[in-house]
Amino acid sequence: MELVPQLFNPEAASAILGGIIKPTGLTDLAKKGLVPHHGMKTVFGKRIPLGFSQADLDFIMEHLATPSEPAKHPMVELAERAEAPEPFRTTARSRALHGRKAA
Repeated sequence: MELVPQLFNPEAASAILGGIIKPTGLTDLAKKGLVPHHGMKTVFGKRIPLGFSQADLDFIMEHLATPSEPAKHPMVELAERAEAPEPFRTTARSRALHGRKAA
């Protein structure tokens, strides 16, 4: 009976993932806390290296398979920003100074 799950280093994890993410990319994602991982810390003065369990790799593959939202055209983003309500409170005097119409 094995109590400790087998951990794969970033190179082996990259190979298991089919090379979709490079080992340095996996390390960067782990440092930022975007993917589950084990290690990368010091316990009682001993450094524990970065490792990925099979469950971690399954999580990464599952989230790689989900399609991301398509990017919006820059003009659509500008139009949405222009139509959004102004976050600042304006007065008649400030509108006159800045040449804006009343909301």
